[in-house]
Amino acid sequence: MKKANVILIIVIAVLIAAFLTVFIADRISLKKAYERYPTAYLNEIRTVSDEFDLNPYYVLSIIRCESNFDPEALSRKGAAGLMQIMPNTGEWIAHKLGMDDVYSQDLLYDPVTNIRMGCWYLRFIRGRVGDDPGTVAAAYNAGHGTVQGWLADPQYSEDGSTLKSIPYPETERYVNHVNEAFAQYQKLYPDCFDAESVED
Repeated sequence: MKKANVILIIVIAVLIAAFLTVFIADRISLKKAYERYPTAYLNEIRTVSDEFDLNPYYVLSIIRCESNFDPEALSRKGAAGLMQIMPNTGEWIAHKLGMDDVYSQDLLYDPVTNIRMGCWYLRFIRGRVGDDPGTVAAAYNAGHGTVQGWLADPQYSEDGSTLKSIPYPETERYVNHVNEAFAQYQKLYPDCFDAESVED
């Protein structure tokens, strides 16, 4: 066999090996991304997002960052369920939703009720701090009154509608996690909320 042919075979083998290495690495990376950003409760999220005019991928991101889809989640501060609603906030939301006659704290662990209450609260917050997803996430974490104060302070907001910085490190981390999840969910599941993609 001529030397040129041997070199050609080696080059081809190296290229194939490199391609397979990249392909396998990409598959592993994609698998890890799906594991890191799972989905659940898609019907409930789609229905309630439509009701309250929210982006369902954003709701998915909030749930992932709040409870990682554990309906029994309970924080050290007492926030409960999928969207980690505090009991006093839950009681207030229930009143706003006309649920006084049926509401109990146990309902915070019911996925359908928790998602509906959390989405109502997201819409309420959006009405107080504006449409910017990061600002809404900050208000969900730190409280809308706190964030309204930041928006009014030139140190934290230049335009009064978006935050250029967040003084609470925990809230800053939370907003970064929500924004990353929001981007990843739209990338990984582009057809997730198409009518034909969600089982009834």
